[in-house]
Amino acid sequence: MIPNVLRRCFVYFILAFSLLCLAGSANSESLRIKSLAVLEDKAGTQTIQTVSQSDQFIPLDHNLSQGYSHSVFWLRMVVQVEAPGEYWLTMHPPFIDSIRLFIPQKSVSGKVYSFEERDYGDQLPFSAREVPYRAFIARIPFADQNERVFYARLKTTSTSILMVDLVSPLAFEQAKSLEYLGLGAYFGLIATLLVINLLYWFWMKDELHGYFSLFMLMQSLMYFAGNGLASQFVFPEYPSVTDQGVGLFIFLTSSSSAPLYRRLLRIDKHSGWPHRFFQAQLLIPLTLLPAVFLGYFTEAVLVLMVSVLFFGPVGIWLAYQRWRMGETGSAWIFGGFIIANLGVITIGLTLLGIWPGENWQLYNRQITILGNILAMHIAVATRFKVLKRSHREAVLLAAQAEFRVAQERREQNEHRQFVAMLTHELRTPLAVIDGAVQSLEYLQQNDEKDVELRHQRHHRIRRSVGRINGLIKQFVAKDRVEDSSLTLHSAQSNAVDLVREVIDACLDNVDQRIHLVAPNEMLFISADSTLVQVALGNLIDNALKYSPKGSPIEVIVEAKMVDGQAGVAWIIVDQGAGIAPERADDIFGKYVRGDNHAHIAGTGLGLYLVRRIAERHGGRAEISTRSGWSGVVQFWLPDGGAVA
Repeated sequence: MIPNVLRRCFVYFILAFSLLCLAGSANSESLRIKSLAVLEDKAGTQTIQTVSQSDQFIPLDHNLSQGYSHSVFWLRMVVQVEAPGEYWLTMHPPFIDSIRLFIPQKSVSGKVYSFEERDYGDQLPFSAREVPYRAFIARIPFADQNERVFYARLKTTSTSILMVDLVSPLAFEQAKSLEYLGLGAYFGLIATLLVINLLYWFWMKDELHGYFSLFMLMQSLMYFAGNGLASQFVFPEYPSVTDQGVGLFIFLTSSSSAPLYRRLLRIDKHSGWPHRFFQAQLLIPLTLLPAVFLGYFTEAVLVLMVSVLFFGPVGIWLAYQRWRMGETGSAWIFGGFIIANLGVITIGLTLLGIWPGENWQLYNRQITILGNILAMHIAVATRFKVLKRSHREAVLLAAQAEFRVAQERREQNEHRQFVAMLTHELRTPLAVIDGAVQSLEYLQQNDEKDVELRHQRHHRIRRSVGRINGLIKQFVAKDRVEDSSLTLHSAQSNAVDLVREVIDACLDNVDQRIHLVAPNEMLFISADSTLVQVALGNLIDNALKYSPKGSPIEVIVEAKMVDGQAGVAWIIVDQGAGIAPERADDIFGKYVRGDNHAHIAGTGLGLYLVRRIAERHGGRAEISTRSGWSGVVQFWLPDGGAVA
């Protein structure tokens, strides 16, 4: 869709450009105006009688262009036609407040005895104009080919610029037709681009299209009012509305360019001075805007023009930097800045009275801003295509990620179901085996023959059953502590009773090796008792396996403050070789085994589960050392209850 629209836009651009150029060349017949001169009336007290007798006029090599001033300017025009008849004096631009034209009246002897005075300007209703045209036309009859001297008194709050031509009615009508066709193509192209970007803005909710639409809308309204079309077609009987509208849209147009260019150049609040630069470009026009309605338009617009001439080169430099970095669409942005600022600089210097006013400048700004808008549209469209592609890729990646998450969740559920099924299926036969062993022991307890051998066999069977039960508990605990969606079953429990139950469940009569030290038998903790006993069982089992056979194991239960928080600590002290300090943290990893202990049975999950269970309760598990012992493991939980 975009390439087809751009091709049509290029066609409209070429059409509008050609028609406006033809209209400008047709309106440049200045041969009938032989000379121009200007007189500045700072006090505004001069009259046609004093001016016509004055020798203070300064000759001009070009049209009147005096910049923003409160002075009154008198323009003297010496004209001579090639044949008698009616000629039309065209006066541009359309936003001049007041033009008084003085046409000499001659006596029979050829001496000027008076002047006919006519009023023009955008302060008068459109119906008062001699010719229905967006600018000002004076219809002047010429009875002969003799030179005549005309005077025009110019008074305006905008720039004091006046471009004049003396043309035949036929030539004017031909130029007017081309001009209105060109302006129609110009506004038609902008309207097309505006609708396209508004649709994309509503569709994609992308602020870039919104800013661009706002920029084009302000540009269109400014030139529609500034070219006199609003006075002719919208408010013909309300000249003050269009007069105020021109000033209003000048400031709003300047301000609306800042967010667009900032977004195109990807300038944000972290960009340093470029961000402040665009903030100033946004705020300065808005700050000056009230002056339009308070009678200080001349002073405010002078400040605005100076700031615009400063902002232009800086904006070009920033666009150039983006182009050098190779960002998408930056070449079009850079080109758009160049085109726009060519028009800004030439028309700005003209409005300030620095550059001479020429007829070709009537359409210079429209043509350059049209090129700027077209270049910016291509840049926005290019950026849009990239964003759209990125959006599709992001959606695809999100879908893939969601699929992977769903697949992992499904696998986790299947794994959990398998573990649940496995534990259920294993526990039943294990219970049967354990019960059978107990029955055999009971039935054979009176048989003295081979009592010791049978006892060893029975004990081996029960130890194996206990080991399998321990493995099952570890796998079940692992699933629970690794699944963040599962909640802990917290309840108030006695910390000493919890570890005593674990010690009582130990096989091999190891309870004689384990010494429980609990100064306070009434220590209570809010926790998931099943998981806590799994952790304590792993710690005690490790101490038994990794310390010398028959060596004592000390289990200390005490109240302890950690980081200013009260809690309960279970401290297991053994006589083993301990853990090297550099491995004190690694040993809590999943499937990590101690050094030189590969011959000892184990899954590598014991200490991992201890730390995870502690963390799920908001506690901690760590290896430490105490004078006199080789290995010390501390399992601490806050007494405030579980946190996960």
